[in-house]
Amino acid sequence: MRPLRLFLRLCAALSVLLCATLLGFLFAGSLGAGQVRGCFSALLCSLGVCGFAIAVCLPICILCAWRLHGRPGGAGALVLRTAACLPSVLYALLGLGLFVRRLGLGWSLASGALTLCLMTLPPLAEGCLAVFDELPPCVHQAALALGLDETSEFLVQLRLGASALTARTLLLLGRLLGESAALLLTAGTVLGLPRSVLRSGRTLSVHILLLVQEQGDLPAACLASVLLLTAVLVPTAAANFFKKD
Repeated sequence: MRPLRLFLRLCAALSVLLCATLLGFLFAGSLGAGQVRGCFSALLCSLGVCGFAIAVCLPICILCAWRLHGRPGGAGALVLRTAACLPSVLYALLGLGLFVRRLGLGWSLASGALTLCLMTLPPLAEGCLAVFDELPPCVHQAALALGLDETSEFLVQLRLGASALTARTLLLLGRLLGESAALLLTAGTVLGLPRSVLRSGRTLSVHILLLVQEQGDLPAACLASVLLLTAVLVPTAAANFFKKD
């Protein structure tokens, strides 16, 4: 346990150092009101797209994981593990061809959100499957002894694994907030809050990338990085709280 604690302390120190460095660059430069509004509008786009993906995929993943539960070595679990390991750029190309061009949604928040749904399904379903597999076998035996049907047994298992499911979902949300490749090719790069989900919008990770590459605006990029780091740390800290439960 001691090497693990040292590693965790090192990660925490690196996070504090990163925040201090970003804040130093931020206060060393000058920011206009338009740059601040652009960062916060990109943050709202990121939260909306990622929240939609989680809300759509979570019920589907829970049901799929429950159906695959108790079937070790099956083809379904193998497919989930393989799809969860695919790089995000492949999902970006799939979303570009399917949602942007084939379905005619264009570069829009809708295309980006649907692409994130494709990305979210495999790792979230794999995480839900792991939660059901970690439940003690006595739960199933008690359900059989009480004569519960499949639906009642599912509700009992869902209640027992609710904390673990919430923790894994929050960790995945932190990962999605930092996604850039899939959203760069599908959601577009227009800065500002779009009036419709069928219009292009720029998420926070894409905003950081474009600020550095195209404009060279380091203070604005640091502000966006601080916002992104905060947005990632909040669900991560919440996930640790649920893990303790």
